[in-house]
Amino acid sequence: MTVFEDTLELWQNALEHDDIATITGVPSLETLLEAHDRFAEFGNEPRDGCLVISIDMAREIPRGWVEIEGPAVPPGHEEFQPFDDMISIIGGVDRSAFVCRSDAVRLDMTILDPDGVVAIDFDGGDQTDV
Repeated sequence: MTVFEDTLELWQNALEHDDIATITGVPSLETLLEAHDRFAEFGNEPRDGCLVISIDMAREIPRGWVEIEGPAVPPGHEEFQPFDDMISIIGGVDRSAFVCRSDAVRLDMTILDPDGVVAIDFDGGDQTDV
């Protein structure tokens, strides 16, 4: 599997996992902040986690939050500022986003610690479900 397929599989697993906190909302900075706050509510430190979003989803965030910097950034990569110590932007996956601790997920994308993953369901509208 590619990293994109792995990411999509983890996101889908998280949305189907009964014990995973799920933030429901539109692709926006507010929805990402809700997921970030929920992650912290479980006792996780921001430096312990990684917020993963797709490039397509990053482009839907209002201008000013996503920076595309000339030759300093490799082709196809973008920089996302609010959580610069816990962000990973990937290509090839549509509408995926989650906050995850590296030790909460096994290499086969099995979720080991539900409190270490917060999924974002962008198909659920603009309501919060936690």
